[in-house]
Amino acid sequence: MDFEVPLGSRGDTYDRYVLRLQEIRQSHRILLQALDQMPPARSSSTTGATRSRPRRNVFGSIEGVMAHFKLIMEGIHVPAGEVYVYTEGANGELGFHIVSNGKGKPYAIQLRGPGLPILSALRG
Repeated sequence: MDFEVPLGSRGDTYDRYVLRLQEIRQSHRILLQALDQMPPARSSSTTGATRSRPRRNVFGSIEGVMAHFKLIMEGIHVPAGEVYVYTEGANGELGFHIVSNGKGKPYAIQLRGPGLPILSALRG
């Protein structure tokens, strides 16, 4: 990837603000390069059963209405098992623990908010 590392010179608040804007520009530059280098994507579903149909197809035929209703009411059938996924939240890690029984609705969902570890350090 072709990018520049932004550096500040004064360290004051305005300098950090300008530095952050430069970082955003460089991140955008990296993303555009990555998108140019990515191979064309293929659909992961050959039948389209896990995608919502375009609006014209849903309301244009009874088959579209039935497929849409079935997808919404039954959900997407995923393999049985469990997974923990996380992302960076404003105050720390935001995590989701999902347990599937192989049906369209999850068996259990637990949320780990980013504020919990911060509060656990306080006395009760």
